[in-house]
Amino acid sequence: LAFSNFGGSPVWHGDQVGGQRMKLLRRGSSVSSPKGDTNGYTKLLRGGGEAKSALVSECTEIEAVQDWLLSSNANDVLQTLRALSGQRPHLVRTVSVEMASEKARQQESNPLSMRKHLANDQPFSNVQPVVQFAMPLVICSEDDVELQVQLVRLGSVNSVSSVHFTTRDATAKAGREYIATQGTVTFNPGDSMRWLTVPVISLPGWNPTNDFQIELLEEGVHNAVLGRYLKKTRVKVVNNDCFPTQTHKEHIIRAIQQSPPNMEGHLTPFWAMMLEYCKWNFNDPTVRKRTIKLVLFGGLHNAEFTLSLFLNVYLIDFILNSDRDEETLPFSNRMFTLILVSSFKLFTMLLLHVCDWISAGAGIVGPSQVMLHGALIERYLNYDESTRKEIHPAEITMGMMSDIPALVAGYTNVVHGLQVMGRLVAMLVYQFSAPLLFHRHFMWESMSLTFSFPVLAAVFLWMRDDITAEVLDQANRKFHRLATQVQETVRCYRIIADFKKRGEFISRLRGISEDCMTSKAEAAIVVLNNIYYATWIGALAVAFYTLFGGKLVQQKILPLGMFLANISIFNSYAEVWAGIYTILLNVQNTFPALEHVLVLLNMPIDLTHRREIEENRLQATRAALEGHQDTMQAAASMPLVFENIVVRYSKCGMERVVPINLSGRMVLQQGTLVCIAGPYGEGKSTLVRVVSGASLPDPKVGKFHVPSYLRVLNVSADAIFFKGTLMENLTIDASLAGDGKIERVRAILGRLKLITPYKKNVERLLTLDSVTEWSDSLSEAERNLLNVSRALISNPNILCIHKPMRVGMESAELVTAILKALRDFVDWRGLEQDATTRHQRQPRTCIITSNKQEAIDGSDCVYMASKVDGIQAVPKDGTGIEQLLRAAASD
Repeated sequence: LAFSNFGGSPVWHGDQVGGQRMKLLRRGSSVSSPKGDTNGYTKLLRGGGEAKSALVSECTEIEAVQDWLLSSNANDVLQTLRALSGQRPHLVRTVSVEMASEKARQQESNPLSMRKHLANDQPFSNVQPVVQFAMPLVICSEDDVELQVQLVRLGSVNSVSSVHFTTRDATAKAGREYIATQGTVTFNPGDSMRWLTVPVISLPGWNPTNDFQIELLEEGVHNAVLGRYLKKTRVKVVNNDCFPTQTHKEHIIRAIQQSPPNMEGHLTPFWAMMLEYCKWNFNDPTVRKRTIKLVLFGGLHNAEFTLSLFLNVYLIDFILNSDRDEETLPFSNRMFTLILVSSFKLFTMLLLHVCDWISAGAGIVGPSQVMLHGALIERYLNYDESTRKEIHPAEITMGMMSDIPALVAGYTNVVHGLQVMGRLVAMLVYQFSAPLLFHRHFMWESMSLTFSFPVLAAVFLWMRDDITAEVLDQANRKFHRLATQVQETVRCYRIIADFKKRGEFISRLRGISEDCMTSKAEAAIVVLNNIYYATWIGALAVAFYTLFGGKLVQQKILPLGMFLANISIFNSYAEVWAGIYTILLNVQNTFPALEHVLVLLNMPIDLTHRREIEENRLQATRAALEGHQDTMQAAASMPLVFENIVVRYSKCGMERVVPINLSGRMVLQQGTLVCIAGPYGEGKSTLVRVVSGASLPDPKVGKFHVPSYLRVLNVSADAIFFKGTLMENLTIDASLAGDGKIERVRAILGRLKLITPYKKNVERLLTLDSVTEWSDSLSEAERNLLNVSRALISNPNILCIHKPMRVGMESAELVTAILKALRDFVDWRGLEQDATTRHQRQPRTCIITSNKQEAIDGSDCVYMASKVDGIQAVPKDGTGIEQLLRAAASD
């Protein structure tokens, strides 16, 4: 429609209908329907026929009006539209709704002809342009001083537009990884893209990759509307350091380049690496605060131990010694002094209880494990494809549930070791100060064990280090092997049951379990003997001093209280050194866990590679939009280009090329349904993964361009559902409230024959709150259909689906339903969306892999991927189809 005030007379101009332009001119101050029949008048405006032709012939001034409308610039016409929409809004809405309804009816009655009409219907530039982020994900390095985030304006660029923005925390926190920023982005006339800047903070040492959000605000928008899906973007801040520090980078790199990744024990400085981990952990503010608190509380325990030694000597040699004159005691009263000593012991016990209660609620295990758990799962989700193939999922499970707790326990053992060392210092303080305080002669014999124990313990630890490390490493590796076998058995249950191999797998698992338990028993024996070494030394020292000190007590050279205190100290020495040795063994026991966590947290990720590709896409998009007065039309007509694609992967530190042939050129227009076919294992799935961004091509070879502002979704052939309700699974990516409405979900499920008058199972499951029951009651076909439904509910700009008509959908009815749903998704720019706003939405493109004839016939274009010919367009004239079917038959 177009409305105008031309020559003082309201003018209505209809679009082309039935090959003839229909025009209407009504003189006067208002436009009204003939004889007040509004509905009939609206139908007249929409329809053709003799009545309309007669009406056109009576309008002698229409030609001039039509010439003005067709020859005037867009701004003048849009201003006229704006004026009329303000004066006659009801008429505009009525005609728009009627036209949209008529288009829908025409499509239902003749979808092929309507499809051709819709294919030529490019997005309509709103009166106000759309402003949104140029990319849904922005990747930056923490070494970047400032982050530049691009915004794009789609529509008319002839005037000034402005929007406000603000940053919001996610896993990255303002003031730590970035500086909170608010501001305004202004598009000057002619600007299709602008940017905003956010300062990034570079943190010392290794830190997990964190992210934050930038949001465009509805308040303060000038001459623009915000994009529906990209008014928010996520920013990832990548840290390129090694975990835990860069000190042993060469050992870590050498380890991750092995296959499988591992560290050579005799060449790896695990003690030094453990020290670096402790330093990294201590740098966390929460962990540092709690560590200091624990050390201080341990110091209170040691102080109480020292005071107890002094009080025990004073109690025996002074208060309870009847040979002592009562007048020499404090307050000249034994009973009162006893009450004071008893009260002091009770007070110190209460104080220590309160301190331990506080430390129990503020331990260091919780924040350390949470930080490493988040870092490991974030690392895993960003692994490159080579790493994901190298690292078994069971290793991630073991890292989360076993290795990280063991590593954090190693840090707590180090902290506990500091407390135990404080106990040694407290005993030394007593042994040196007690003779002076109680006016006794200093006896070096009582200090013999104090100085000989560390030397003997160090020699023993050095002699037993290799065998201890070996048995602990063997036990840990066999435990990992057991965990991997358990996960494999559970994963392969269906094969085991179908081929009746339960007995073999049970025997295999039992053998691995017995081997694991044997290794654990051997390690426990070695550790037990190591611990008893310190206990034996303490027992020998006590036996020797009992003979030597007892003789001195008999000779009344050594007071009984000091003799008993020294016996207590020697026993404490044995306990302390046994404790120290146990702590050292526990720390050493964490070395396999340290090795595993070091490997998992330093394996290569794809963010740097992905950043390079995204920046190339952004530059190409900026160049394609530059100079256009209407960037909405330019954006809709921008093709997807893939030429001579090369995909690489790393193996043992060597870069290799994926052995498939993706040479050739594929150019896809937006708003089309594309079928990628070809022989099995010759690149069609890899090609679709490259299009969707799931696999990353070499950015230095060939050409790869997908406009940066398009949301792309890759849908695997395997129907995977997480633990949650069915509704939560289906709306996982429904970022807009309207996309996830139950009515829309039901409608899309109905299109795919999951909800029919005779099938109510899925509809019933939609309303269940159970997170497990629904997944057990679905057939394979239903799971595959739900997988496709979830993708359609997400409503991306580019939808890439692998084998949407795979096994389980042999029914011709289901195949037809899927193809029709995908066809409508493309033609109507999303399923179950407002038909009247179709022209305001960006095109939808769907790319599928299939060798089915129905998919080939129903697609707008077909490409074949094969090792012989690479990427090749297949003409839909019969010859190419036969060639394609022969290739499919050879699968």
